[in-house]
Amino acid sequence: MSKTIQTRIQHPVYTAAALAAKNPVLLKGEVVYESDTRKHKVGDGATAWNALQYAGGGILRGQF
Repeated sequence: MSKTIQTRIQHPVYTAAALAAKNPVLLKGEVVYESDTRKHKVGDGATAWNALQYAGGGILRGQF
């Protein structure tokens, strides 16, 4: 018998300017969102924010 565990996860949210100024190194797998651009990046544990690529790029809406 399996059990369902309900949980919620909240990722950090900052403005693009705040993140660019602070330029943090995200933990590996850590997801941080920009509140004003609605974009996000995923950390690798070594690369600073400004050098990370935005996640989810490459496929435009309506394309497969």
